[in-house]
Parts: sequence; C-alpha cells; structure tokens
Amino acid sequence: MRTVIGLLGLSLLMWMATTGCEDDPPDELLSVTVVDRILAAGAYRTCWDQLDNNGDPVPARGYSVWVESGNGWDTSMLFHIYSEAVHVPSPGCDSVNVKKGVPEHYGARLNDSVFAPGDSIMIDFDVPTEDSITVRIHELGPI
Repeated sequence: MRTVIGLLGLSLLMWMATTGCEDDPPDELLSVTVVDRILAAGAYRTCWDQLDNNGDPVPARGYSVWVESGNGWDTSMLFHIYSEAVHVPSPGCDSVNVKKGVPEHYGARLNDSVFAPGDSIMIDFDVPTEDSITVRIHELGPI
C-alpha cells in the first residue's frame, strides 16, 4: 500500500513539475497607498480610482482595503473588480474630504463589495481623535 501511495505521490509531483500551475500568484502583488497622513478627529471619505502607482488600470480580481491608525487600530474589507472591460475613470474621485461630526469610535466602510472597472470605490472611515491614518489597497491575486 505504501508503494502505491508513494508512486501516486511521485507521479503527482512529476505532473506538477512538467505542467506548472497557471493560477500561481504573480511575483509582486499590487499595493497602493490612498491616504497616509495625520488627520484631525472626524468622519472621512476617500476614493480610489482603480489605478496602480504608475497610473495604469488594475486588473479584475480580488482586493482588500486596509485602514490603519498610528495607535494600533486597523481593519480590512474585501472587494472585487469583476470585469476586464475598458477602464473609464469616474469623475469626482477626490482625496480625503472631511464629513461632519466627530465619531466616538474608529470604523471603516466601503460603498459596495463588487465593482466594475472605473467605478468609484468610496472608503469611509472614522477617526475619534487626531491620529496618523494610512489607507492602502492590496491585491489578493486572481480569484
């Protein structure tokens, strides 16, 4: 029985070595910093235009947005860009805009979980006291 299992395992390894895996993740996954600065207490909204650090449209796949504070609080949310359609930037994708009110707790929200290329990806986040805030987009790889 061990010989049969050993031969099957060896055959599988040889097959994997010769065929490769098409779904291997890329060597470098995308990471884009959207916000990285000290913010006063308040409720904020920022927007990501679905462009990488070179200004090129990102591919359709899964992503996460990370919101981190200087005092150790962080959260992440997953979302998906679902189509390889032509990227059409949406108008009005400002950087950080202060919204009214001072929240009692940290928090973060997305305006949706699935987007088409060019859709505005709105990221709302709450800062209860002045703090260093970083908002990053991380590619998860093909889904």
